Amino acid sequence: MVEITIYEDKCHGCGNCVIMCPIGAKNPQTGAGKPQGEGPLGIENGVAAIIDKDKCTGCGMCVKACPVEAIEVVR
Repeated sequence: MVEITIYEDKCHGCGNCVIMCPIGAKNPQTGAGKPQGEGPLGIENGVAAIIDKDKCTGCGMCVKACPVEAIEVVR
């Protein structure tokens, strides 16, 4: 099982993690992809949030996309 941890004190809500997620990403510039809420991550109250941890495959794209190291994925 994959565990996602979001350090809300570091996160500033840029949304890079949501955009880079191959499962539930929607590119805000092109509109391509799936709408937010269909993947494991989303933005709630101005910070990244775990929407559905069961959908996470542990690929680590969200971790690589985060400029402030606010996400950790443990396999």
